[in-house]
Amino acid sequence: MSPPDIAPQSQPKWHLLYYALAAFDILTVLASVYLGIQIMNVYSRSVEINQEWARRLEAYADLGRLAQAVNAPGNDVFDTQDTSAEATKMRTARTAFATRMDDLRRELEHLEQSSAATITQHLDAVQTAMTAMISEEELIFSYFSQQRSQEAGQRMATMDRKYAAVNDALAYLRTHVAAMQDANFIDQMATARQLQKFEYLVAFGVLFMVSAALLYGHHISVRITQTTQEREQTLTALAEASRILEQQNAELARTRDSALEAAWIKTGQTELSDRMRGKQDLRELGQNALSYIAAYVNALVGVLYLPTEDGRLSLTSSYAYAKRKSHHESFAFGEGLIGQAAVSQKPLLLHDVAQEHFSISSALGETAPRGLAVLPLVYRDITEGVIVLGTLHALPTTHCTFLTQAAADVASVFSTTRAQLQAQTLRQTTQAQAVEFQPQQE
Repeated sequence: MSPPDIAPQSQPKWHLLYYALAAFDILTVLASVYLGIQIMNVYSRSVEINQEWARRLEAYADLGRLAQAVNAPGNDVFDTQDTSAEATKMRTARTAFATRMDDLRRELEHLEQSSAATITQHLDAVQTAMTAMISEEELIFSYFSQQRSQEAGQRMATMDRKYAAVNDALAYLRTHVAAMQDANFIDQMATARQLQKFEYLVAFGVLFMVSAALLYGHHISVRITQTTQEREQTLTALAEASRILEQQNAELARTRDSALEAAWIKTGQTELSDRMRGKQDLRELGQNALSYIAAYVNALVGVLYLPTEDGRLSLTSSYAYAKRKSHHESFAFGEGLIGQAAVSQKPLLLHDVAQEHFSISSALGETAPRGLAVLPLVYRDITEGVIVLGTLHALPTTHCTFLTQAAADVASVFSTTRAQLQAQTLRQTTQAQAVEFQPQQE
């Protein structure tokens, strides 16, 4: 609306301020909308890229499982003595591994050149180690088919070393990919933080815009009543702009929180994997995993139960655990919360638990936990153990998600370690028998 006609000698210059304010309003709104769109694009792109890297990490983990499937027949043949069947399994698994490897290489065509080159180099290392392991495995099958079981047993250790080299190459691959993901995430967050700095300018602009509009309305309303409606429309537009900006800020905050939660979970999985890496027996592996998980979710007490040969679950590792006479050192499958979780293979999350389960020990005495998480360690429908964590407060959803994924990771490592220990025991037994029968043959 244009200012009313007033004699030049008495007309103030407020109409010029009106035009300037209108232009400033438009610029401020456009700037806020543009800034909101840019920040949303950064966060959306960050989430999209992190999801892509997460899928890539999962694909490389799946590559490790396929490698294990290729390795397994070379060990299983010592039990089954069925060379033909195990060789068929090995060839099928090898084909699946090769197909998956080709798919992963093709996916790198859409990746940035330097990152693709680095990942390709690690994939080549995995393929080289895998080829060496398969050669040893085929040699074992060849010896078995020639009834040369003693020589096959001697090659088993070499095959396991080659398989360890495959796992090492896969671990290096996942470590470098995780580092690339972290670097990309840091770059995205830095860009978002740079854009967020301009929010202060937009806020100042909105404040200035509102203040100027109020001042303009006050002076114009005194002189020209016809401009009242225009002033109200301007204020309404400003209020709507402020509301939209607040909505955008709230959405950005939710997106940022989701990204941070995902990064927190990923960091925990990566660090847990590092704690479980290397040559460890089940007891040492369990203690390292339990201690890290309990500390990461701020649990104040924790215990780990592992299956025993008599079919029970025995307490193997603990974290800040105050042992009491009423506490059980072992449970049968289906007995109590621990046994029930092992049978159902589903996590149990309890609140306001009784002190009879266990207590938190400190210099001030013992305190009953308020929250209790019973996590079965399940891998391929087999319960590898049960972790129990006690906290003073109920676990948030992000912690529960991390615990579920961490339990699956620990179960997988336990299964692999147990299989390696069994294979080592079988190899030692085979070698001992070979030494025992050698004098008889002579």
